[in-house]
Amino acid sequence: MKVDYENSKDFINAKEIILGKNVDIKEGTFISGMGKQADKVVIGDNVFIDKECVILVPEFTVGDYVKIFKYARITGYKPCKIGHNFYSDASVVLNSTDNLTIGNNVGIGSWSALWTHMRFGDVI
Repeated sequence: MKVDYENSKDFINAKEIILGKNVDIKEGTFISGMGKQADKVVIGDNVFIDKECVILVPEFTVGDYVKIFKYARITGYKPCKIGHNFYSDASVVLNSTDNLTIGNNVGIGSWSALWTHMRFGDVI
């Protein structure tokens, strides 16, 4: 469904919504805050968000020419900011327990997960 400000309120629950041109968000996708209304959602030009994606962060910002494919989960208590020319294949998990910023020209393969609240490696 091509999205404009008026029909975005059906699946974007935010105090402030800014939408670019040619935004296409498919059925079953929901954007809000974690357990409450998001503060701000900014979606750039030529953005495609596929079906059944769940985005629950206080601030969600994506640049232009972004593709997020089906069943993505983007959740957390801090803002998630994604740059231009981002590609996310199906079933990707992006965790924003702490601030999550992804730059321009990034691609993430299906079933991948990025976490902001874990520590990896050996502790000596």
